[in-house]
Amino acid sequence: NESRRAIRKKDAEPIGRRLRMIRLSRDISQAELADAIHFSRAHVNAVENDKSAASFQFMNNCAKFFDISLDEFTKPLPTVDPKTKQRFRERLSAISPYLREVDYEAMLETLEASYIAAQEEMRNT
Repeated sequence: NESRRAIRKKDAEPIGRRLRMIRLSRDISQAELADAIHFSRAHVNAVENDKSAASFQFMNNCAKFFDISLDEFTKPLPTVDPKTKQRFRERLSAISPYLREVDYEAMLETLEASYIAAQEEMRNT
């Protein structure tokens, strides 16, 4: 059944990252999203981190919660110039040499989510 078919594994990462971006841009925690869509926080985390495929029901509930269409989850992610990304990492490592790669990625995703939120705000005004 099409409505119960899980999204293919190769598509899961971009969808999970896009979900995280949308969630962060709206300042919603994983727990808040999980409560609103009637899934566990662990499942939200697993989808965002490509550890679990997203079912149609999961994505449909997310789309309803965020009041967006399902195709918003498949739009390309904002791209960051690799040189800019590297300069960002170098500046952060100068401040704190103890950050891990995942820390840098989390910071970049938060910044990208803020960028998405700012774009949405500009469109709505």
